[in-house]
Amino acid sequence: MDRATLHKIFEKAYNHQDWIEVLQSVFGARQLYAQPKPILLPNNERATEAFELGSFTTSDDRIIGLYRINVKSDVWLERNKVSLRELLRNVYKYDVDGAIVVFVQDDRWRLSFISEIKVLNDEGEIIKQATEPKRYTYLLGKDEKVRTPSDRLSKLTSKAVSLQDMLNAFSVEALNEEFYKIVQSFFYELVGGKIGKGKKVTEYGKGILQLPHTDHNVRQEFAVRLIGRTVFCWFLKMKKSDDDIALLPETLLSSDAVKHYNNYYHTILERLFFQTLNTPMDERVNNLPTGAETIPFLNGGLFESNTEDYYKSDNDGENQNHFGITDDWFLKFFEELEKYNFTIDENSVTEIEVSVDPEMLGRIFENLLAEIDPDSGETARKATGSFYTPREIVDYMATESLIQYIHNRTAIESDKLRPIFKMLDKEEVKFSDREKEQILDALDQVKILDPACGSGAFPMGVLQKIVQALQKLDPDAEWWKKRQIDRIKNPTVKKLLKEKLSASGVEYARKIGVIQNSLYGVDIQPVAAEISKLRCFLSLIVDENIDETKPNRGIEPLPNLEFKFVTADTLRNLPEEKQRSMFDNFEELQKLEDLRNEYIQSSGKSKAKVKEQFLKVQRKIAKDQSTLFADTNSKAYKLGNWNPFSNDKSDWFDPKWMFGVEKFDVVIGNPPYVDIKALPKESVKDYFKRFETTSNRINLYSIFIERGCHFISDKGVLAYIHPNSLLVNDSYQKIREYILDDLRKIVKLPDSVFATATVETMLLFLSKNNKIDYVEASYFKNQEKIIFNSLEFTKFKKVLWESDSTSRFNIFNDLQTVNIIAKIEKESIPLIKLVDFSLGITPYDKYKGHSKELIESRAYHADRQLTDDYVPLISGKNILHYYVSNDVKEYLKYGNWLGAPREKRFFEGRKIIVRQILEGSNLNIIAAYSEEPRYFTQIGFSLVEKKDSRLLKFLTAILNSSLMSFYHRVKFLDVEKVTFAKILIANCKQFPIKNTESIEVFNILIDKIIFILTFSKDKQINPHVPNSHIAQLFEEVIDAMVMELYFKEDFEKVGIEFIKYAERDFESIEGKEESIQIEIIHNAYQKLREKDNEIRNNLKLMDIKLADIVMPIKTAK
Repeated sequence: MDRATLHKIFEKAYNHQDWIEVLQSVFGARQLYAQPKPILLPNNERATEAFELGSFTTSDDRIIGLYRINVKSDVWLERNKVSLRELLRNVYKYDVDGAIVVFVQDDRWRLSFISEIKVLNDEGEIIKQATEPKRYTYLLGKDEKVRTPSDRLSKLTSKAVSLQDMLNAFSVEALNEEFYKIVQSFFYELVGGKIGKGKKVTEYGKGILQLPHTDHNVRQEFAVRLIGRTVFCWFLKMKKSDDDIALLPETLLSSDAVKHYNNYYHTILERLFFQTLNTPMDERVNNLPTGAETIPFLNGGLFESNTEDYYKSDNDGENQNHFGITDDWFLKFFEELEKYNFTIDENSVTEIEVSVDPEMLGRIFENLLAEIDPDSGETARKATGSFYTPREIVDYMATESLIQYIHNRTAIESDKLRPIFKMLDKEEVKFSDREKEQILDALDQVKILDPACGSGAFPMGVLQKIVQALQKLDPDAEWWKKRQIDRIKNPTVKKLLKEKLSASGVEYARKIGVIQNSLYGVDIQPVAAEISKLRCFLSLIVDENIDETKPNRGIEPLPNLEFKFVTADTLRNLPEEKQRSMFDNFEELQKLEDLRNEYIQSSGKSKAKVKEQFLKVQRKIAKDQSTLFADTNSKAYKLGNWNPFSNDKSDWFDPKWMFGVEKFDVVIGNPPYVDIKALPKESVKDYFKRFETTSNRINLYSIFIERGCHFISDKGVLAYIHPNSLLVNDSYQKIREYILDDLRKIVKLPDSVFATATVETMLLFLSKNNKIDYVEASYFKNQEKIIFNSLEFTKFKKVLWESDSTSRFNIFNDLQTVNIIAKIEKESIPLIKLVDFSLGITPYDKYKGHSKELIESRAYHADRQLTDDYVPLISGKNILHYYVSNDVKEYLKYGNWLGAPREKRFFEGRKIIVRQILEGSNLNIIAAYSEEPRYFTQIGFSLVEKKDSRLLKFLTAILNSSLMSFYHRVKFLDVEKVTFAKILIANCKQFPIKNTESIEVFNILIDKIIFILTFSKDKQINPHVPNSHIAQLFEEVIDAMVMELYFKEDFEKVGIEFIKYAERDFESIEGKEESIQIEIIHNAYQKLREKDNEIRNNLKLMDIKLADIVMPIKTAK
């Protein structure tokens, strides 16, 4: 069935025969009933009847049930998601793998796909599903935009449809990407620049946006605000009264409106933004465009003009600043918007409407803020380190944070609390009256901060979770409404709030309470804070009750959120000065608190008055803080010049001053990921001075962790998503030690969590003063699908991580492995104390003045030794276990002209060369001993003796052992990263080396192994056995000797020895003639082959008697 046919079917009322044809043509359904089979429904107020239509089997053998539910005309589907889920359970009863359900309601219908009703394990067995199946929905029927479902489903026609094909057809992620690309192109058309790479680049020149100011950042932020306000207004068109009258008429915001009104931006949009939506109805000018009289006053600050809007009205409301945005841009933009369905109701993790929703709006603008800067070619994302967090992760972090917070406050078990934050209504929530009161009180009192809020993903996620819990604990919102009113001290404000909540619905009451009293956000980008407010506004508007008989159409003015989301630098405090404390101004601070509360609900003239009073009191406190020598960097100056009502960024953040909140119960977010080397030197110097956990090559996110800990209340919770470099990287030792006491949970996420970049991430959960001696940890495999309920957590004792030399959080190791590592490290010396290290040569470096031509021509390389300056250059292939092959094919002109030549001693004399790339699936270390001149580049690193020349061969044995490869693998590597895994010089320096008086026997064996491996292939040491077999046996012996050295007590307990018998049986070959060397090696091999040889027998017994130690090392991959 083609797209055009589907379009015709989807844009009209449901027709059963048409739908049967779609099922047959698109999904290949053949097992359809001749007549729909009625399904018995329990008594309900939402559906009249339900039918089973049949089923079909996907190409991957999954059964998809087909159903229809007839919904009553007066049911608002968006507001009845929970009760409809109950109906669905009665319909499909979990005996199918997925379901396609049509909800028919008059001339509109909804097409829903419920995925993964049954979940299978790797063996194909059904396992218990702890989460609700996801429901994806298309809106169809009269007046609905059906381009997306028509396009998507037409692609399934004549195809063997799999379950994944179904998910793709109903994917909101694909819609997100598609819609974002459209908005992105219109954004670039305004500001200029280019999209794409290589042959797919689209150039937009300098852009069509003509502003009085030409600064690129100003133009970009103007464009973001313009698109943001416009799309916000587009959502307003979706909110309609019972009489089907929208909050904002189509006649003013549509492609037809652009055609009707010349100079559309100045004629219509400016007047909608700055004279209508932000102005009470009775205070508006008289000459507004027709239709504006039906638009309610919204307040909220979103449509207050600021300096960067370049709006200066005359007496008639006309803007005296004229600048260019062509009507053609608006026409094309609106024509694209008109192809999509918009829903004002924000999607949840389990309920996904395949439409443009407010959450998508947040994602779009967060991405716009991270677009390419056409001047520098760098990305703003690279500078700000911002990535939009997927909804599933936000949902999980919000849920776990709130559960931990309530548990800390009430001592109610976490598992008992968890169902109130889920849509699992079949699980009845059972609490005593006292417990219910405790939970409600905790939810009412909670203070939540996102210190890098971006477009508000986390504040909105937490809002959804709290509202979900309140729906179950306080269904009529009676307790909640009373609590919101009781907390207000000002009688006038209290009376207004009481009237407002009495007139509002329960959902509005819940949301306004949470937004006003619990949510706080900070971001360094002004537009980001504006988008966070916008998301809050939309969440409130969806639950407003339109009443045409009341003033302002019954719409309550939106709250002012300037004291909820601020633009500031989270990482900077107010200056510390030796003077009276800011908090000595108790009366003034209390006055500011009262004014904040009053301001949130104020509007019109009273709002202006509160603003004036607030700034006046603020200036008084600043004056009290002032000293005779105060300058622009003083606390007094900064306090006095912070204006919460402007869009200016504050270069400091103080929650007590800005929010009236000193500590928070939940600090949650996705802090920026910025390498310290990418920051200005002055900033780095400042961070290292002010934060105690800064060290080496840290990332900005770790500073956010320390800063976040300062914001947490006594039993508060911190939840971050950030790179997993925190787990084992040496640079993060200080922050690991800083948070270990409060560490509660770690979840390592799979790669590619973010659509815009590959960043290896983890979830971090701290619980202050939790007094728990273990950490719960789990991880997803790199390509694994994120299903949080499938995770199995391991408890790691904190004392084990404390005892680690750099306090690594190694969550990949079980208790057995942890104990083995502890034994390896016991009474050892770090390798760096025994030898000197050097990286390989860096031949070329543009920062040393090397030209592009010199680098590309490899001017210092040659295929032969041209002069005495040229040295033999080996590759990674030359570095083998124990020795370096002589197959040299390249030479390098060595000298100070190289990018980084290193010291000659690391290439000329006795040395160990460690290859950077590890070997095989076991990720074995390859270390070669050499006394010949051997130069190399960044393919490896070199170790030379400090004092004791005997150590190098002994250390070669240690480095090539299975024990040290095991240690390196579990201590330093990501278990999922096996392709081209590397050993880092910093990690090698920390390898634990045991002290022994038996170095000589190790050296004797190493000499034998190197002799055999480099011996002529034409000669045999033993005529009956290949040389490689003899070398392999000697390697097994030396590997066992290393084991004995590191697990001495365990070996002694079972009576297994190697070193003693090796000293007895192995004779040195050093300094002897070749024939004698061959004879000694031959005799040693024959000795090992004897049946009663202790070494031979102990090699077998070791695997049996010491299996709990030896086998994990030998078999680990």
